[in-house]
Amino acid sequence: MFLLGLAAIGSWIYLYLQGGFLLSPFPNLDSVAPLSRLNTSPFIVYGFVPYWNLSKTVIQPELTHLAYFSFPITPEGELDGISNGKPTDTDASISSSRWRSAQLDDLVRQLKPNQAFTLTLTQFGKPEIETFLSSPSAQTQFQTSLQSFLTTTTRPVAGINIDIEYPGEATPALRQEYVEFVQRTRTTVDQVAQARRQPKYNLSISVYANAASRQLLWDIPSLISAVDHVVIMAYDFHRSSSPIAGPVAPMFGATQNWDNDLVLHLKEFLAQMPANKILLGVPFYGYEWETTTGDSRSLVFPGTGATASYGRVQRLLNSTNSAEIADGPITQGWDEDALSPYLIFTKDNRQHVIYYEDARSISYKVELVNELQLGGIAIWALGYEDGSRELWDAVQKHLEK
Repeated sequence: MFLLGLAAIGSWIYLYLQGGFLLSPFPNLDSVAPLSRLNTSPFIVYGFVPYWNLSKTVIQPELTHLAYFSFPITPEGELDGISNGKPTDTDASISSSRWRSAQLDDLVRQLKPNQAFTLTLTQFGKPEIETFLSSPSAQTQFQTSLQSFLTTTTRPVAGINIDIEYPGEATPALRQEYVEFVQRTRTTVDQVAQARRQPKYNLSISVYANAASRQLLWDIPSLISAVDHVVIMAYDFHRSSSPIAGPVAPMFGATQNWDNDLVLHLKEFLAQMPANKILLGVPFYGYEWETTTGDSRSLVFPGTGATASYGRVQRLLNSTNSAEIADGPITQGWDEDALSPYLIFTKDNRQHVIYYEDARSISYKVELVNELQLGGIAIWALGYEDGSRELWDAVQKHLEK
């Protein structure tokens, strides 16, 4: 039924409502699913806190899961910084140090009883992932390391998120090895929970937005029974290295303006898995580029792209001395295809474009989650809102009680 609703999205006329928010941009879904949630599952607000943003993160009441990002998995199956005590690179060393930091202690202490603390385990790089997944000894070592960590950690870890990002398409053998790895991990965390007589650990995986349409690492139908949630990383459709400026997480516009959009990919996922296991990735950041023209979709000068936090955008808009950050007026725009805001300005005779998320664009995404009865949202990343409540107010306004 939800697929029919998605297919019916073709005409979207948006009417302003009081408070600056809009009526549902999906009028054709009203006859498919009421706005009140049809299931009794709680609305998940999963927030990733990367180790580099610990000092900037504020625990908000809407948050249901705080996920520390991250601990790397070595090709040998060690949990770097936990099991062997000898991190192999700078990121692992810093992450391990921040895991034991007073900053993280303070964030964990702020969590309410209804807010869970989870840990993200990561692995990047094609040869590392292939070595890890194809090695029986590495697989055994990982399960041993994970069991030891969950049994001995003094932090109240209530869940594990697995973020293994394999570039490009994967062989059938590698996809099956990943399925078996996740299934074994499910068994491990369930055994630890049972032995400790505590609630079941939440187990989730993070996947690319096009994982349901391409032969990537993740065989979605085969993975569903082993996980509680699938985090769809529905962002970075344009990124710092993109040759053309554009929205980070466009709702619409595929084929006409860019290759993909998140509504298109959600339709693909909903054909393969239950809606209530989907957590839609929502960006709390944008990207800024130096561009060849003052058009919002202009060509980009290579190497000029950078992350733009919500705080950066607000400083641009609210500065009392705009000459310090721009040579002239800052133009605010709205991309009707992406349902995303952008800024255009000139600094030192160079054109700049920033695409970002604001309360209006976030409200559309949460509305979509509500109407499709998804499990909730997953925010990348806490701290990029720089303490502002505006994005959180948009989340709170649209949460179904």
